[in-house]
Amino acid sequence: MKVSVCMIVRNEEQILAQAIASTRGLADEIVVLDTGSTDETVALAESLDCVTITGGDRMHKAQSRNHAIGAATGDWVVILDADETIADPVGLRAFLVDTDAQAVFIKLAYMNEANEQTLTYQQMRCWRRDTYRYKYRAHELPIPVNGWGKLEHTTFVWEHRPPAGRDWKSDYTRDRLLLDIAENPDDARPAYYMGRQYMYRGEWEPAIEQLERYLALGGKHDKADAHHCLSKCHAGLGQKKEQIEALHMACAAQPMRRDWWCSLASIYHQEGNDAIALGLLRCAEEIPLPQRSYATHYWHGAHFYDLTARCLWKLRRYHEGREYALRAVELAPGDERIGRNLLWFDERLGDMDAFYQLYGHGIHSGCGRHRAIADLVKGPCVLDVGCGTGDLLLLLQEVHPDWELAGTDISQVALDMARDRGVIANLFETDTVPVPIGEKYDTIVMAQVLEHVDDAAEMIEAARVALSVGGKLIVSVPNGGAIPSPHHAREYTAESLTKLLEPIGQPELLQWSGQDSRLLAQVTKVTKQWA
Repeated sequence: MKVSVCMIVRNEEQILAQAIASTRGLADEIVVLDTGSTDETVALAESLDCVTITGGDRMHKAQSRNHAIGAATGDWVVILDADETIADPVGLRAFLVDTDAQAVFIKLAYMNEANEQTLTYQQMRCWRRDTYRYKYRAHELPIPVNGWGKLEHTTFVWEHRPPAGRDWKSDYTRDRLLLDIAENPDDARPAYYMGRQYMYRGEWEPAIEQLERYLALGGKHDKADAHHCLSKCHAGLGQKKEQIEALHMACAAQPMRRDWWCSLASIYHQEGNDAIALGLLRCAEEIPLPQRSYATHYWHGAHFYDLTARCLWKLRRYHEGREYALRAVELAPGDERIGRNLLWFDERLGDMDAFYQLYGHGIHSGCGRHRAIADLVKGPCVLDVGCGTGDLLLLLQEVHPDWELAGTDISQVALDMARDRGVIANLFETDTVPVPIGEKYDTIVMAQVLEHVDDAAEMIEAARVALSVGGKLIVSVPNGGAIPSPHHAREYTAESLTKLLEPIGQPELLQWSGQDSRLLAQVTKVTKQWA
């Protein structure tokens, strides 16, 4: 078996030798077609024993590639560019000896300075001689001569490392694409690449025109990418609504690619809609790294875990968020910002641990006081004012999982702990533990709250307004016979508590004794007076 490696080059004297060296063990001959070099590329190719041809058409890559392929004498044709290297040439040759395929796809991998893959996709680069010829001046595509035959996808890698200082390629690619469009007016493919090229150049409006033209012409292969490019163009024009709509279209066109989901999540996170962002990231997390289609590794590494951690931080889900922050650090150990984010989680969770140490003795849902209160509660809409770490709410959701529960507290740390303990309720941080305005509840609970409030009457009035007709208020306060606490604004007796609750109705007082002496009272909203 004979293998011919075919290349087209121009001014590649700095990198050509490395590319050719990577064919050792694979190539029996190397055909190099030059398209107008002004440096020593041709002489270098000749010195490396390549079949060297000059006079290639620089403005028509398909014709130039076909010229080189036509000069090949091998059983197999292998296509290589000067800024690429073949990772396993010996293994590839052994594969070509055994396969019965007509053509072989390899993985083209774009490499960064740290020698990491940043973008990968499959591309057909090997086929039996005389079975394929290229089409298009730019982004040339192999087309079968007599049918596609058997195709085989492999994991062999071409590593792509473009040299610096190639700004000229932007105009060069644009000019060839304009010729492709003129020569193929009804072909969708050149329109897609033309739109993408305009996008790269920041020319948003002509980019949108060409990308929409591609979709109108029925373009399918790059449909999702076209919508993604449209989203970037709309972002460049400050058109947020259109940007988001285009990303949703990309998700619909190709749901099994993380890029679209994560790009959407980034937008929602930036706008403060972290619950939506997290939902999108949960979808993305289920998508593995594509092995054949385009795969931008950015969203399969540290940045995915970092964004998820930041969303969880905003949602105050610190324990879960720390796991993602830690994974981000493991994947990007040298990133200072990502490292600082992990420290923020550690500091926050340290605060919560300290809170546990100070008040942990009272954190257990089996507390007799909470069970006594739970027996008095009627649903289905219940508000626990000053809910703390959620003892009562945990009891209620266990017995009544279908109830609508809510809680308020002045301590965000306590609310975070309530969530960590599994409380499923609407939890609100407040400065003075008020009752949320505009909601109606069947039961409002104020346990260990009124003794801390200077204006208790204002709290009771807020509860009266928020109670449904016939709704119930339940309060628990220290018995005035107990030793006064320096942390209390006032102490209560049966008489003072009864008077406080009278604007709602006639309270029923219960004496409850546990770790300390408490007055437990319930009062139903008077329907005639307050309905």
